[in-house]
Amino acid sequence: MFPFSTTPDPRFYYPSAKHREALACLIYAVEQRKGFALITGEVGAGKSMLCRAALEKLGDRVDTAMIVHSSLSPKQFFQATCEEFNIQGARRSKIELIQAIKGFLLQRQEEGRNTVLIVDEAQDLSRNVLEEVRLLGNLETSSVKLLQIILIGQPELRRLIATPELRQLNQRITVKFHLGALSAADMGAYITHRLAVAGLSNGALFEPDAQEEIFKAAGGIPRMVNVICDQALLQAYIGDDKTVRLDTVKRVLSEMEGYYMDAPAPMRSAGERAH
Repeated sequence: MFPFSTTPDPRFYYPSAKHREALACLIYAVEQRKGFALITGEVGAGKSMLCRAALEKLGDRVDTAMIVHSSLSPKQFFQATCEEFNIQGARRSKIELIQAIKGFLLQRQEEGRNTVLIVDEAQDLSRNVLEEVRLLGNLETSSVKLLQIILIGQPELRRLIATPELRQLNQRITVKFHLGALSAADMGAYITHRLAVAGLSNGALFEPDAQEEIFKAAGGIPRMVNVICDQALLQAYIGDDKTVRLDTVKRVLSEMEGYYMDAPAPMRSAGERAH
């Protein structure tokens, strides 16, 4: 198991204070059938990981689907929703697709189940599609929302939803959370946590000044921390080092920027140079 893989494996979920709060918000939105939830954050902040951790905690109590396509027409969005929920008839008209989705949701409701649709990278959806998402969220009985929709995106998604054209959608989002970067202390604990999950008990594998350099370069963004740590571990392995030192991290960063920083050649005396 690689401790710094960039795939959103919920086993590596690190519960910082911000992540615990965001996770609680997501679980609350789903369990209380609030309809819409919005999670924003910078690229690599851990939004997808957060959602997967929430779904793992909810377990088999909910049926879930995730849409990650960004360039969809309204009809394609409904087709993708049908495909993700394995609803038959994904090639029919938009109205028929909506009816098929509603029938599926009513059946799940009768079975006592909750249904969640996660829309990732939602900032890339057009305003027309986001308006259709709102209409999909309107599917309900007299007492409960039939579908819980989690919109995940970069900070521009929050600005997009705040525009006058999407004010009806904005008004229906009852749970909103912005996932910020890790603090320096959290990043150190995050590194230790991932090493422990991978089965490495040596929490001091990364020397303090190396961690400081990683934080400075990554800005506390988990994905960048993973990328730098992964390469630093590789360099330490190649050099047969027992810990990751500052010079190793600097070497990794220079290579990431397109420069190969070779070790300096030893200085020779004037007599040696003469020979």
